[in-house]
Amino acid sequence: LADDFEAFRSAGRKLMNLHIGYETVDEWPASCLVDDQPDEGEADADAYRIESRMRWGKSADGGDDRSVLVVNDRCRLVGIPAEASHYEVSGRTPLQWAIDSLRIKRDKASGIVDDPNSWRDWDDEPFNMIRHLRRLIRVSYESSIIIAWLPSAFDPQDRYVPGPVALDDMLDSAKDSSPLDDSTGMVYTDEEFEEHIRSQRLAPDSQ
Repeated sequence: LADDFEAFRSAGRKLMNLHIGYETVDEWPASCLVDDQPDEGEADADAYRIESRMRWGKSADGGDDRSVLVVNDRCRLVGIPAEASHYEVSGRTPLQWAIDSLRIKRDKASGIVDDPNSWRDWDDEPFNMIRHLRRLIRVSYESSIIIAWLPSAFDPQDRYVPGPVALDDMLDSAKDSSPLDDSTGMVYTDEEFEEHIRSQRLAPDSQ
């Protein structure tokens, strides 16, 4: 239905590769400062540990400065691009998710402590946590750029409004249609297609 469907397919592929491979994408070159000096893993292990909870830097007016992520009192990441704050997942940016999730938590009932510093990859090499944060910046930045460059899906004056089409109508229509010339190389049998359609099924009152 979009005027330039290929743009959406291309963007989808880029986003899929970016998000599936988030653990191995190139790090964003945000500067890591330890004790106000540039650092790339040379400091002692405690320099990169989360003390309790990470936080944003502060601007002159007292608000959050999202170009700076304070890891602890000694370590901070500087030079986070503004675009990294334009991409959100369920109302929060990936870095905000990190701030909220990567913190030391204690379960009152059991006394169990969840300390991200003790996670294997970070316990063995604490600077990997900094690398992880810089990869989250890369994913956020690239995602916001890809999405921002998408064309308008429809003419605002002529938007398609789906009608009350039932699942059986979709399946019947698919059986009567000629197969698509799919350049992705993905070929579906009738059974696979029907299973895919059924997996997308909405609640009965909103079909």
